Formats: sequence, structure tokens, C-alpha cells
Amino acid sequence: MRGVVGLAVDFVEYDPAIEKAVRYVFGDTVIVQDFDTARMLGIGTYRMVTVEGEIFEKSGTITGGTDKNRGIIGKGNLEAEKIRLEKEDDRLKAEEKAMEEELKRLEGKISLTGKELYQLSNENQNVMLRSREIEEKIDSSINRINLLEEEILSLKKKQLDIEDKLEVVDRHILEVERQLSQVQKRKEELFKKMESEGLHRLRKEWEEATQKVYTLREKRK
Repeated sequence: MRGVVGLAVDFVEYDPAIEKAVRYVFGDTVIVQDFDTARMLGIGTYRMVTVEGEIFEKSGTITGGTDKNRGIIGKGNLEAEKIRLEKEDDRLKAEEKAMEEELKRLEGKISLTGKELYQLSNENQNVMLRSREIEEKIDSSINRINLLEEEILSLKKKQLDIEDKLEVVDRHILEVERQLSQVQKRKEELFKKMESEGLHRLRKEWEEATQKVYTLREKRK
């Protein structure tokens, strides 16, 4: 911007060992060409110094330079500073009032929160007790399930043993049936042979004679 020379710290030669002290003293002080430049930048916006030695503080006060400029600008800035401070005071009062209302609201909320916290604490205890009961029932159920699984395993072993025995019995039955079939077949063959040789008739006569003998013996008794 025209009329702005630069930061004062850039125009000062100093030992690097005291750099922090120099920057603290000069800070963000801006060197401007004259009063008009300072006014365009905005008096009270920056800490400024003109090449003629006028110093413009952020508070609005002016020191150094000619008495003419200092008198006129100083009075105007004091009025501006007064207005600014009054506005700032009003803003702070409004902010304080808002903070008091917010504090009351928070106190009421804290009171409600305390009741809710107490209620939630009781609910939490009830939930913990119920959870413990459920865990105990689950443990009991798991133990019961383990016992049932062991019993089922034992029954399955017995079932396998029975199936093995049944398989042996089935094989035995099949063998007996096979043998009976062979005997029956042999018997039929013998009957056929007896019939073909007339032995069947002789056997019948022998059986009849034997029966007569038994009858006569019975009569003799």
C-alpha cells in the first residue's frame, strides 16, 4: 500500500543474541509515511509510527509529532475509544447475562442428569443381576448338555454293540435257514426214494402193526 514503509523491526540493526528482546519492543509496529497513511490503515488497528515520529497506539492514543496533529486526532480518538468501550461494555454485559442464563439452564440440566444417573445406576444394577442369573442358567444348561452328550455317546456305543450282535445273529439265522433248507431238501429226496422203493407202504404197515401191539398190551393190563 502506498505510504506504508514497512515493519519497524526490519529497519533496526541488532545483535542476533537480543533478537527476542528487539522483536518484543517493536513487535508489529508499522512505519508509515505520514498521518494520512495511518488514518487510511485505520488508527487503532495497528501500532504505527510516522517518519516524523508520531506514534499511533492500538488504544487510539497518539504521541510525538506536532502538537497540532496530536491535539486534533487525540481528541477524536478519545471519543471513538469511549464509544468503542461503551459498546464493548454493553456486549460484555449481554454476554454475562447470556452466560448466567446458560449457567441456570445447565444447573437445571445437572439436577435432571443427577436423577437420571441415579435411575440408570439402579437399572444397571438390575441388568447386572439379571445378566448374572442368565449366565448361571447358561452354565447349568451347558453342564446338562454335556451330560446329555455323554449319555448320547454311551447309548450310541451300546447301539453299535447291539448292531454288531444283531449282525452276528442274522448271519447265524441265515446259516440255520440254509441248513434247514438242506435238511428239508434231503428229507424230500428220501421220501421220494422210499415211495419209489415201496418202503413207504411197508412203514405204514409197520406203524399199524405197532399200534395193534400197543392196543393189545393195554387190554391185557
